[in-house]
Amino acid sequence: MAFPSVLFIGSLLGVPLILKNKVIGGLFAVDKEGEKTFTQEDEDILLMLALQSAAAIENARLYANTVKLATTDSLTGLTNRRVFMEELTKEAARSSRYHRSFSLLMIDIDHFKWVNDTHGHQSGDAVLRSMGGILKDQLRVVDLVARYGGEEFAILLPETDASGVKLVGDRLRRAIAQTIFLLPDGKEIGLTVSIGIASFPLCARIPSELIKGADQALYVSKEAGRNQVHLYSDVLKAQFETNPMEIAAMLNSDLNNINVIITALNLKTSCFHSHSEKVKNYAALMAHALYLNDGDKEALRLASLLHDIGIVTIPEIILNKPGALTPEEWLVVKQHPITGAEIIENVSALQHLSPIIRSHHERYDGSGYPEGLKGNEIPRLSRIIAVANTFTAMTSDLLWRKAISKEEALSRLKGLADSQFDPEIVEAFCRISSRL
Repeated sequence: MAFPSVLFIGSLLGVPLILKNKVIGGLFAVDKEGEKTFTQEDEDILLMLALQSAAAIENARLYANTVKLATTDSLTGLTNRRVFMEELTKEAARSSRYHRSFSLLMIDIDHFKWVNDTHGHQSGDAVLRSMGGILKDQLRVVDLVARYGGEEFAILLPETDASGVKLVGDRLRRAIAQTIFLLPDGKEIGLTVSIGIASFPLCARIPSELIKGADQALYVSKEAGRNQVHLYSDVLKAQFETNPMEIAAMLNSDLNNINVIITALNLKTSCFHSHSEKVKNYAALMAHALYLNDGDKEALRLASLLHDIGIVTIPEIILNKPGALTPEEWLVVKQHPITGAEIIENVSALQHLSPIIRSHHERYDGSGYPEGLKGNEIPRLSRIIAVANTFTAMTSDLLWRKAISKEEALSRLKGLADSQFDPEIVEAFCRISSRL
């Protein structure tokens, strides 16, 4: 299709768009239909439209500026705290609904007071602006960076779980440590940051608890010497080892903390990753086969998840020992059902689980620990957990041996019926073996 090299315009009428005594554009009419020229009436109409258009543009600008002021931090241009909290709440709801993960980072500039005191608040403001830019440059478009308050920043990482977020935190920490900050007075300084991380749903399931967890991890990073990154799950593990009753306090606060606690304890040894979850699933199958009532099913579910909670006091050097344990080390290991029972005894809503957890290593013939209970002296739910626990261990890779097949594990369980295990429960477990 050919186009004319020159566009012929028969008539043209233009008026300026004026906003606050400043021309911001123009409004034009071209080639009036049926007539050669525009009239004064046409000009008056176009002027009226121009005035209305200028007013509409002004209103749009005012609205855009109002939205910007309400949603961004005026100093850094980052998302402000209010909007960040709204987005965090939305992300928690979305991730909960679709069973996804995300992570929260809290970042604090180390020795920021020194910058203000030594170089002045203008320099401090310049550092904050630069810091916001560095953080944004290091992250994805979908990530949200906010100025949380003072010299503290918050970052929301959608679709990022605990296994990947530590790498992100370390990358941010290194990027800032390698940056030379140019101050308004021409001087150059280096700075570091401390970072605390909490991940959904492993560390917490509600925004306020996520923030609390990330703040605690940030505090540990500060106390440990600054320029560090810590995960809340690591912090919890250390707290539990120092004070096991902190587990009871968390459960008394919210039973939904069970998964958070188990995640922290799993960090003590790779052998326990997903162990409690598998024991719970096998126990649930047996509960159905044994026609347990709803109350016993729920007690079994909770006790299965918490049965090994007493390992919190076992040193990692013992838990992760690749060879045989010494008699002294076995004594330490055998204490964990007692420790677990004592912890749960202090949780008002779970006290009924204490005897179950205490007895899950008892044997049907009386050769188990810690009490040497025999037969029906052992709580029935403990006997169920014992079978599920042993089958899980047999079919999992451990530091000192490889997993065996499910068929071989079932054969060994049958051979241990009447000695280590209740034969009725072994028989029930074999009945549901096709669903394992």
